[in-house]
Amino acid sequence: MTTESDIHSLVEATRERDLLRCIFAVLDGPRPLDHIDGALTQVASCAGAERAYLELGEPRSPGLGVMAAVGFDGAGQRAALGEHLVRDEVREALASGRAVESQGRLSVPVGAPMVGLVHLEGAGALAPDARRWAELFARHLPWVARRLVIASASAGDDPTVPHRARLDGEAKSIVGKSAELATVLGLAASVAPLEVPVLLVGPTGTGKSELAGVIARSSARRSKPLIAINCAVIPAPQVETELFGAQASDPMGDATSAGAVARADGGTLVLDAIDELAPAAQARLVPLIQDGNFWPLGASQPVRADVRIIATSSAALSRCVAEGRLREDLYYRLDVVPIEVPALQDRRNDIPLLADHFLARARERNAVGAIELSLAARQALMSAEWPGHVRQLGNAVLGAAIRAHAEGAAAIEPRHLLADPGRAPAAIVPWADAIREAQRRILADALRATGNIAEAGRRLGIARSYVYELVKNLNVRELLR
Repeated sequence: MTTESDIHSLVEATRERDLLRCIFAVLDGPRPLDHIDGALTQVASCAGAERAYLELGEPRSPGLGVMAAVGFDGAGQRAALGEHLVRDEVREALASGRAVESQGRLSVPVGAPMVGLVHLEGAGALAPDARRWAELFARHLPWVARRLVIASASAGDDPTVPHRARLDGEAKSIVGKSAELATVLGLAASVAPLEVPVLLVGPTGTGKSELAGVIARSSARRSKPLIAINCAVIPAPQVETELFGAQASDPMGDATSAGAVARADGGTLVLDAIDELAPAAQARLVPLIQDGNFWPLGASQPVRADVRIIATSSAALSRCVAEGRLREDLYYRLDVVPIEVPALQDRRNDIPLLADHFLARARERNAVGAIELSLAARQALMSAEWPGHVRQLGNAVLGAAIRAHAEGAAAIEPRHLLADPGRAPAAIVPWADAIREAQRRILADALRATGNIAEAGRRLGIARSYVYELVKNLNVRELLR
């Protein structure tokens, strides 16, 4: 005879089965975001909750993001969520990594270290076994949290869209849709039409030069010259001539060489690494910014130039002034509209989109076939530290694509990524030497995978004769011993 207890047990087992099926669909389905709302709704129903939301993020990210929410009014959903996020029990759960329950509300952390939070709220008291249901749900979420974060970063709302529109579509090369990137693009869109100097500050490799080009191409000067000078690579004795040109000593005073300022007349001059500019050149730059006059070397009178300056620096210019590396009057003339370009770790949710962008470019430019990034490789990229920021990520994806293609793999796996992306380089080496070493190792990997120079050349998309030349010139055989 079936008892009431048997019926209750059957109902509970069925509900648990349905919840686990929802979780499995999130884990195994091609579109995990399509299933997470269903799983959260199931938990809320089992726990007797009127409203529920799930927050997930990366362990090293500045905060969590709302991944799913049920039971909230459409118009007031964000405001209601904001109220929940600052409640004492939510903050306590976040701080302690343990479940907190009070007055019909329950917050359960996800994972250790914590990668998320399940929050349930009832009109009155929650069901007696609400905590069991919430903890059952939370216990399985660490397995799917990373996948949901990656999917959300690729498919979520894009706050950069209105700012990209204001930049006249010129920002396509700047990839991402994080709130941090939206802030940068918003400032860039606001300053682009203005006739004022712009200062871009951020770590090396974050895309400051690319952003400078976007601002210039979105301005009223878009049809005029855009000249970019890297102040860090020009030897001090040549930098003044490179920037300001020189005039002959004959009475006619005809210019013997036109510097970057003259070539940029009417347009934009981008000065990368302004903090590395030689002191003498800094002094000549001040009157150009102040009143549009500059002095070519050997000139007896100033020359007029209508030039907008966009400067970039990987160092805080205020510190450069304090250290005596930058003129104070130049700093104040540049520091009109400073824009801070964030480190990649501060916009980690952009990594999946950036990786897809760099892989698409590798396919287009390097004939690596229709190779894709596996989920494990995406997770490895999301987990890694990137001291070289966007530039390092791009190089890592390119190298991995070439290695995977040389191996004949259908997808990039973690093993194809170059040495641990989280490891900072031991020393800075000359660019040409770094390129040679990368070519040497890529070719060695291809030869190991194929055992055949002709096949290695075919997979790498280069002629067999060129492979022979590289093997000889780069001493590849030393790596094959």
